[in-house]
Amino acid sequence: MSDHSSRGAVRTAWQITALTALPLLASPRPEGRGPARWSTGTATGRLATVLPGTAALVLLHRHARRSRRVIEELERRCRTDALTGLGNRGAFDGDLRARLRGIAGRRRHGDPAGVTLVLADIDHFKAYNDQHGHPAGDRALVCVARALERACRSRDGVHRIGGEEFAVVLSADHTSSLLIADRIRRLVSASTGDRLTVSLGVATAQHEDVEALIAQADRALYRAKARGRNRIESHRGPRSEASAPAR
Repeated sequence: MSDHSSRGAVRTAWQITALTALPLLASPRPEGRGPARWSTGTATGRLATVLPGTAALVLLHRHARRSRRVIEELERRCRTDALTGLGNRGAFDGDLRARLRGIAGRRRHGDPAGVTLVLADIDHFKAYNDQHGHPAGDRALVCVARALERACRSRDGVHRIGGEEFAVVLSADHTSSLLIADRIRRLVSASTGDRLTVSLGVATAQHEDVEALIAQADRALYRAKARGRNRIESHRGPRSEASAPAR
């Protein structure tokens, strides 16, 4: 039951109770003439008739609130990666689409805010997993997730979208996003004692085409992997000012 449906059910229950209870509290009209009079002398008897319906209404209201909390918690879990606590692929898709919506119109009106996608992939993670075991691999994924959160701002969307791949959705222009990407790269290396590094692909949106933006960032990430890893590549060209030499 949605929040709107819950409120509707409670409102309907109140209306039903009012329509059925108020006539019971009114005294009959003498000889069928004149308006109904509100009685105090027989209130106890009439309230005994009304109270069961009121109790049912209270129970319905409590049930609606509990149902709403359960639904909200289920929705949160459906959008959260169980291991790292970051947003999952579904949350990423919704986040990116929401930020891209109306970007062309905002630019026409002089809004300089951009939307940039950063894809990050842990280098040689399969080998690390095979050497140290899956529990150590899970701890490494959590460590990388925390490093991404520290490198980003509270308004940025940080997501784990697959095994060792992460996505960050930034409300920022290309230059600022490259600086954040480099901060991610350095923090991951530092927080894992240089045992793990990440390669990153950066793409800044020019329109509302979600698939095109993801493809641009993915191609940039592939170049970063192919050119030695532990580096950043941009969809604007291989010689990004934030590119780092292989280590």
